[in-house]
Amino acid sequence: VRENEDRVLAANLARSELEQARIDGAESIPVGLSEREASEFTIRTSANWVGVDQQVSACDAITPGQDFLRVSIEVSGRTLRSPQRVDGVVPGVAPGGEVGAMTVFAGDPLAQPLSDVTITGIDAFHPENAFQLVTGSDGCVFLPALTPSGSLRVSVQGNADGRSYITRTPEAAFQQAQI
Repeated sequence: VRENEDRVLAANLARSELEQARIDGAESIPVGLSEREASEFTIRTSANWVGVDQQVSACDAITPGQDFLRVSIEVSGRTLRSPQRVDGVVPGVAPGGEVGAMTVFAGDPLAQPLSDVTITGIDAFHPENAFQLVTGSDGCVFLPALTPSGSLRVSVQGNADGRSYITRTPEAAFQQAQI
């Protein structure tokens, strides 16, 4: 009985989180993976940009879009054996002016996606391009509204069971990125 009550509470909390995300808009939702605690539950939100006709991850798409944020919310905790999950989309915001985009992929040595990987970007000449995000289940982070630059330095940090992370074009601890 207690688990059923917690399942209903968790499902309602997940739906409420998704509705609040829709009300707040795409610009208020962190891209990648985020986690927080609420009422003895853990709320994990994974959000990634997608285009209208995009069927694959932004890292695999020829031209990734930013028409929507695909949002997945999992609520776990208390007596739940498995998390309650809701999925939805939040309309995106088209960037104004001249902007660029890039994707960063974190995968294991077999190129299988790794979640919970911290991706950091530092741009000495364009501080607005700086970011620190965590990959979602697809191992991908899509950054759609960056100032064109050749000075962005990207690093992938973390460790999963002794496996080292790779990117699709590994070069060093930091990789210079062209936007």
